[in-house]
Amino acid sequence: SIWAFAKIDWYEGIDFSAVCDRILSQADKYNPQDLSMTLWGLSRLIPHISDRSRVKMVFERCGYVALMHAQAGRLNPQDVATILKSFGRVGIKHDDLIQACQACVAQFASKFSCEDLTSAAWGLCKLGYHDAVCCDAIARQLDEHLDKYSPAQLSTCLWALAYMGVDLAAKDPELVDATATYVKSKSFRFSTADISTIFSAYARMGVCDCCAIDALADRANLINSTTGLGAQDAAMLLHGIVKLGHTASSSVMPLIEEICDVLRDNLSSLSAQSISLCLWSFVRMGQVEDYSDLVEDCAKKLRDDAPELAPHCLSNSMWALANTSYGDAALWEELAECCVKQVTTFCIHDYANVLTALAKKSREVPTLKDSFTRIAAMLFVMRVDDENCSCGKVTKYDLGRLRWSFRETGMNNSPAWFEGVSSAPAIHDASLSPMVVLDGVAEVDPQPCTGQCPHLAPRMVVGGGAGIGSFTRMPSQDTASDAATNAGNKSVLDGLTPSDMPHLADPSRYLTGLSDWQQMLGMNGPNAAAPGGSVESVSPDGSVDEQQQHQQQEQQYYGTGPEGSSAAVPVSVKNTFLNFEDQANMLAAAGRPKSI
Repeated sequence: SIWAFAKIDWYEGIDFSAVCDRILSQADKYNPQDLSMTLWGLSRLIPHISDRSRVKMVFERCGYVALMHAQAGRLNPQDVATILKSFGRVGIKHDDLIQACQACVAQFASKFSCEDLTSAAWGLCKLGYHDAVCCDAIARQLDEHLDKYSPAQLSTCLWALAYMGVDLAAKDPELVDATATYVKSKSFRFSTADISTIFSAYARMGVCDCCAIDALADRANLINSTTGLGAQDAAMLLHGIVKLGHTASSSVMPLIEEICDVLRDNLSSLSAQSISLCLWSFVRMGQVEDYSDLVEDCAKKLRDDAPELAPHCLSNSMWALANTSYGDAALWEELAECCVKQVTTFCIHDYANVLTALAKKSREVPTLKDSFTRIAAMLFVMRVDDENCSCGKVTKYDLGRLRWSFRETGMNNSPAWFEGVSSAPAIHDASLSPMVVLDGVAEVDPQPCTGQCPHLAPRMVVGGGAGIGSFTRMPSQDTASDAATNAGNKSVLDGLTPSDMPHLADPSRYLTGLSDWQQMLGMNGPNAAAPGGSVESVSPDGSVDEQQQHQQQEQQYYGTGPEGSSAAVPVSVKNTFLNFEDQANMLAAAGRPKSI
């Protein structure tokens, strides 16, 4: 019955507490089909259920029952797809069950219908389970049966594969070309939701077939001229177009103007997330002045919606506002306080966005430095595993922005940040040149964080993970200047033995790669930079005046000779993680309050 009510979207007069109690008492007796239909119905009606804790109990209980059915081989493809979509919709992870369903998809993908395979892919993506074998099986079926997929199924499946990290452009370019051909021939069947979804998928994959995009833009223009675009659809379309970077064609430019007109009339009806997407889109287009009224209205609405923003929306909004002249001190303090409250749920992209924004705006609002300090402290004690982050590998742009933000706030020479720290975020990428990272080269602005990072809940823990020394050591270079060589990536323990340091009974207890981490963020001062010269302080917006100003300030403050350099101090790592008392001591050493 709960499935039937959900099917017709009927929820008035239903005692959901009694329904949940009934399900909990009878769950053991449910067959696989009844179980999957019940979970699907609850997931559809959950916006109308006030007692979410009771719903969570139902999903956990039914999850164990479904796991028993899965282990006994009693789940058919439709049951698997329905279960994955239901758990993905409510955002509840049941590891054993989801892994069993994932294995089923990988092994029996050929037996799934187009609709079931799309539902399974969507659920796995939302839950953060990105198994390469499973993704390959889904992509293979999509390739073989592309003509059988509806526009909604195709766009959703492509979106799921893209955000599960499948690089279709490299793995299967023929499939990408086939999807573009499909889009061009059947664009008249796409809805606005389908268009925005496939825009987002193509942007994530780095694919842009101009003819296909123009065909979809023409379709969106037709929909707007006949039935009109909804505000939510308009926001999603704008975001997808801007992510693609395809904003100058004769088909897309009129659509952007129509979208902006829709947003002007319906901005108050947008959710906090949609406001964040709009603000980011206007700034990313580089047309803040052309749409100044919309940008200002978005900034005003953020004041009321800030507490409702998800971490990735919050960080994207702060990045966008930092690149405009909008947002008064009260708004920035409100956003900063929200960041402090949500810092434990940040991924590395959120840290880069937020710290860069706070560092930039702290010039105008000095009180933001306190929030910067409290957020930055957590960067060094929270493990963020970038390999499990669906936002993609951490880029040198992220590292450059982190390094710039520390130099901008004057925290690049404080050894107190590393007192007792035994681990750090795994923000490394072996494919990147450490020289480029240390130079803080800011390349293309990465796509905004999607918030689909599976490590943010159970996998984010204090301590553990990769050590500070996991970052690739910068290769030594022969230069004519000994001073330049000595100022390079030389570790504080290079060339030393335990006999040279009586206080070191066991060298393995010390972080031999600490110097790498400190230099990466510019924590050793300008003279501990890459060989051949100091690392310039490059602002994310590329301001030459700011670079020159920083160079002059550094020459006055640090000096230009060897006496101006600051040496790193060996740090003991007796503890395997940094507890909250250590955090408080670290903050106190930096001159900040002990509360965080």
